[in-house]
Amino acid sequence: MRTITGGKSRLHFTGFHPDGTITNGSLNIPRADECRIDGNTLHMLQYPNADLIAWTWTLLAPTSEWHDKFPPRYFAAMPLREGLRGTAETPWCVYDRDHDKAVNAIGQAVEDSAAYFATQAEADDLVQRLEPAGTTYYSYGRKPADGDCAYDIDDMAITYGDGPWPYQHRERGGPTSVRLAPKTEYLSWGNERVMVWPRRFGQAEADLHLYVRQQGGYAMVWRCKIAIDLLADTFTLPDHCPPTLREQAAAKAQRILDLVATGRRERHIYLQPLTARDRAAHARAAKTSDPWPHERARRPRPLPKATPPPADVQTVEQHREVWQRVGPDEWLTAGPGDSQRPQLYRHDTTSMLRFGAVAPLPSPPLRELERIGAAMIGRTLALPTRQPGRRLYELTVQHAEAGFLYGPTDRGYHTAVHLAATGLLTNRPGSLTDRHGQLICVGAQIHEYTSNRIGLEPAGRLIGAFRVVGFNSAAGVLFTDRYAEHDQPEAVAFPADVEVLDTPAGQADQD
Repeated sequence: MRTITGGKSRLHFTGFHPDGTITNGSLNIPRADECRIDGNTLHMLQYPNADLIAWTWTLLAPTSEWHDKFPPRYFAAMPLREGLRGTAETPWCVYDRDHDKAVNAIGQAVEDSAAYFATQAEADDLVQRLEPAGTTYYSYGRKPADGDCAYDIDDMAITYGDGPWPYQHRERGGPTSVRLAPKTEYLSWGNERVMVWPRRFGQAEADLHLYVRQQGGYAMVWRCKIAIDLLADTFTLPDHCPPTLREQAAAKAQRILDLVATGRRERHIYLQPLTARDRAAHARAAKTSDPWPHERARRPRPLPKATPPPADVQTVEQHREVWQRVGPDEWLTAGPGDSQRPQLYRHDTTSMLRFGAVAPLPSPPLRELERIGAAMIGRTLALPTRQPGRRLYELTVQHAEAGFLYGPTDRGYHTAVHLAATGLLTNRPGSLTDRHGQLICVGAQIHEYTSNRIGLEPAGRLIGAFRVVGFNSAAGVLFTDRYAEHDQPEAVAFPADVEVLDTPAGQADQD
């Protein structure tokens, strides 16, 4: 009994009814013949030794579900308790469960008729202003500091790079997400930290926890994502953002843009930004005898400029993006689409260079890429990944276009990858030779073996004997009649995976 009642001898309760009414009361611990105990449940009987139950008390475990079983702090109600009641014309109020009182328009607990409303809709409107729908609690959260608190990078291994998003990862390379924190007190701003993710084509997304109010040892926050256009230096707040929080969200979004502008200026001077940890170390060294932290390293040479690639370059790489030339001034890249085809993006040279500098990738002409890609459809490739700890992932090719291979991976998602970034095109000049150094000619009979690059079989297993029907020395691939019986005239193969059995008469070289 003491466990169920929390060790109390008298229970005080507030009842919240579905019709919006509230009842209050208290109850002495009952005698044994006035109740029945079932686990963590205490059944109050209508009279001693009765079979009928009047009401039930249940001990709730202190979990996240436990919080969900209680009403929110503010809600519309028609209280029935003496001293907490409106009039016949204004029976509704906004009830504060924490203080057991009605509140006025700014959330102050009062017992005044001005805090009551004629309809429930008016009371619900005040509830939305005091605590918007979707508000959650943040452990050890704090109220934002007064004034304009600029942001610092509160992350590690961040360096400066080119492009509209100036922050890159020191080890992985390319634009990376960063965590930001106000320039106030180091390591004390859980709910005020912001995560920002760079997206494709000069876009970014930020995750905000907007402060609503304090609740004991934690803060009530409203979480939202805002879209940032890094090319236009603008941001867009979500339409469902409450009016009372839009000013706070806009201020935080502007601080993000200010930090981006600072990074664009400093990247021409320094290799990495000044982080919150660096700032705290400088402040500690200034107050104590700690050694002075190292200064930021300056950039030894300017960042590469985004210059147009030469006319003979067909494929370029921009950070982790690969672009394929499909016209004199038209470039194409691909990304995840639906279950069958990728999402294709087309830009002219000027628009492409706005996203950063480009570097040429060795690649055959577009026509040959289309040919190789068509021969890859239906095959499972083992491709290298840039993520540390795992070297390969498997891609089953469903669609090929302009050198991009698209399909599901063994990790459960669809992706698009360019042939020039797969490592399958060796791009070695001169004639093609097999695994033993023999010249490969059109019409030659070959044995093809499995490798650790294509297919799921162990490397070195014989696939079969096929005839060479074509090749591309620049791309380092040959084509066989492996799938001729399936109405596919060409199947791609790699010289390191084949062995020449015979060379047809009259074929002295690869023409």
